[in-house]
Amino acid sequence: MSSRRLTAFLLIVVSSIGGGCSSDDAQEPSSSAAAFAALLADGTLVGYSASGEEVARLRIGTRLDSPVSGEYIDILDNRRIAVLDAAARPNRLILVDVKRWAVVRRVQLPQRAIFRNIVVGDRTGHFYVAGDRSSEAMTPFGSAANAATLAVLDQEGTVVASAVIRSPSNTRGPVAPYDWSVYSIAVDAKEEQIYVSYHGPNTSGADSIAVRGNRLVRCAGSGAGGIGCLRPVHGRVEVFGKGILAASGTPPVLVALRPDAVVDRWRSGFDKSAHLMEFVRVEKRVFGLESCPKLGGLTSINLDQDDARMIAPPALPGTPRPRGVCGESIAARSRDLRLVIAKTIDDVGSVQIVDGTTGRIVASNPVAAPAVDVAALG
Repeated sequence: MSSRRLTAFLLIVVSSIGGGCSSDDAQEPSSSAAAFAALLADGTLVGYSASGEEVARLRIGTRLDSPVSGEYIDILDNRRIAVLDAAARPNRLILVDVKRWAVVRRVQLPQRAIFRNIVVGDRTGHFYVAGDRSSEAMTPFGSAANAATLAVLDQEGTVVASAVIRSPSNTRGPVAPYDWSVYSIAVDAKEEQIYVSYHGPNTSGADSIAVRGNRLVRCAGSGAGGIGCLRPVHGRVEVFGKGILAASGTPPVLVALRPDAVVDRWRSGFDKSAHLMEFVRVEKRVFGLESCPKLGGLTSINLDQDDARMIAPPALPGTPRPRGVCGESIAARSRDLRLVIAKTIDDVGSVQIVDGTTGRIVASNPVAAPAVDVAALG
């Protein structure tokens, strides 16, 4: 984090600027520093040590009626994180001091959308949030057809730019209306390009969106057939070089893309029938995670050598409740390659701490409500 960004943030915290923001009294500090955080569907933020013990707990929001995994947490600096409260109406962005384990500020987000994805800009510290705006349309599969919504807020909580990126009303194809539910978001270091991926029952791919002052300009693809401009994408996206690194679903490979082309591919280490959507990168090492309904598994991928190996095997076919490594969200500590994973099976949740070198489960903590996101704090 730059000194300019940190200074600006500290000025906001100690002031009483409006913009839909409010401050909360600090709670007592935790007796042990948290290495990981998990946001539970009941609105609780839980901190865990590197060995998996619960060391802190803070209620920051209300219960999600229909928990959906997302990127609800992002890191501001070595002390503060930004967390989305998608259950509040309208949604809120909550700044949390993870040294004192206390809410610092609450920021009201634009109305009429549910935001489940956040990125804090490296250059300006702006908050980039993406989510879904409901419509009256229904997909042929009986679910709501949502519009993809994107907003940018400055550090005072003022909306700088906002736009509906994709809408079911103007997308054509054989199984319209299309549900443009946002799955993942990434923002480049210069904050000139935003990448948004989709995962509805009849949508996939990703879009690149150029930031031009207070305007958000999406790539030119029509989205016909429910596919965004970047077609090989199906799952998480992360800034990588001059473009993004992305999961591809099935077949389970990693792809590197620029806004106009695929530039590289890597094997994931999973069987070709797997459905890879989740991964986390630590420099040139990527950890690929399979979901529990797909029997799980964890792979380690070397981007330099296109070498991938399974470090935690999936469960055997027919296993109703996989006991090994599986989940819907993953984060990593670079200093010791410890991973934190949000695992949910039939609405029963746990938070796993895993050794990224061996794939061994260090700790598995049952939680009262499913974890919708996890983060590494240092």
